[in-house]
Amino acid sequence: MLRPTQSPIVFIQQLGRGLRKIPSKEYVVILDFIGNYANNFMIPMALSGDRSYKRENLRRFTHEGEKLLPGASTIHFDEIAKKKIFESIDTTNFTKIKLIKENYKELKQKVGHIPSLNDYLRYGQMDVQCMFSNKSLGSYYTFLKKYESEYKIKLTDLEEDFVKFISQRFANGKRKTELYALQLLLNDTFDNLFTNIEKAAELKLSQQQRLNLSNILTNNFITGSAANSFKDVVFAKKEGQELSISDTFKVLLQKTDFKKIIEEIVNYAFKVNFLEYTQDEVHDGLCLYKMYSYDDVCRLLNWETNIVPLNIGGYKLDKNTNTLPIFINYHKSDNISSTIKYEDKFLNKKTLSWITKSKRTLSSPEVQFIKDEKNNGLCIDIFVRKESGALKTDVNSKEKSTDAFKEFYYLGKAHYNDNSAQEIHMKDDKNNTNVTAVQVKLTLEQPVREDIYDYLVNK
Repeated sequence: MLRPTQSPIVFIQQLGRGLRKIPSKEYVVILDFIGNYANNFMIPMALSGDRSYKRENLRRFTHEGEKLLPGASTIHFDEIAKKKIFESIDTTNFTKIKLIKENYKELKQKVGHIPSLNDYLRYGQMDVQCMFSNKSLGSYYTFLKKYESEYKIKLTDLEEDFVKFISQRFANGKRKTELYALQLLLNDTFDNLFTNIEKAAELKLSQQQRLNLSNILTNNFITGSAANSFKDVVFAKKEGQELSISDTFKVLLQKTDFKKIIEEIVNYAFKVNFLEYTQDEVHDGLCLYKMYSYDDVCRLLNWETNIVPLNIGGYKLDKNTNTLPIFINYHKSDNISSTIKYEDKFLNKKTLSWITKSKRTLSSPEVQFIKDEKNNGLCIDIFVRKESGALKTDVNSKEKSTDAFKEFYYLGKAHYNDNSAQEIHMKDDKNNTNVTAVQVKLTLEQPVREDIYDYLVNK
């Protein structure tokens, strides 16, 4: 195949010509000459059948396609082809309006009407998180309002803010607690939210979970610039030890169009949770090998507020929840400071050599806490991404990609290896001095799945 393919569907149609069966034909060898064109990412998309436009899925298939492709087929990307595909994946803005509109048009033709959010799931179309991540959109409603002439619903600015908040914060389905709360409010259960959530979800909320959920629904959880953007989005108010619906949200739910939009998002999010996050759950909704952002982790670990990534700095000990999430960029950029170029590495699929922040010693409080984790009950969670990477701009668009390298694979809980802590010295290029850090060994409760391990470790 020599023609540059601009569509995964056309690519599969071309591939299908070689797969036609005739007597005496045992197999077909297909050589695809990948040219220097922008849409190389469509090749792993076509071969994997994954149309979600999730970067990590495409990267993994390109790297591990031989293992991930089902049946008797095999696939091999040579090193130059891999490089071109990875460049395409990393520089293409999957949240750009043009791509979203193309996928919307294709889905609308399939279903014969304005697609619902669930239609995107049903037909395996682009992940709607691409819309929610686009700064000029933020929600499916905003997309339809701007680009669908048949769509006639008009919300107020405040109503649109509520829709955007739910779309961006809860619609990924990574935790059901907030969804149960919204479902109760939509069904006119306005009071005693904690008690009613426990009944609906068949669980017992801890005090820390109640505080976390209370801060989220009363809009005291978000910090940083996002807090001001959604300052009026308040779902509930405190009433003693319970929560009840806020006056503002109660009034808005009386509007039929607004309520239907919220119901659609909540129903969609429940389905995403069922499809993506009901297997391999370790604790508090964290599932092995699923991907999470810093904000996701703060929320799912029931912290009182979210912490901006800069203040986490690789890991953060939260004493209120007794949790320590560790975030690792496995392949460090060459141009970062030597004092943060930690040589974290897997010794095998179950053991990780990990280095603390600089200027730490064996007597530092957080190091002592880690060493004593078997007695103090500290929960150490490991999150790893292949690399961090700066956000890259599509050369053909002014829009910036906001989702590149944003999330980490969750690899489960880990425990400190006794007597493994040792002080090391790292060079501080800025001051031309040496600073101390502490290197420890951590053992994962479960060995990393082979395909994930190979993908993360190999460059």
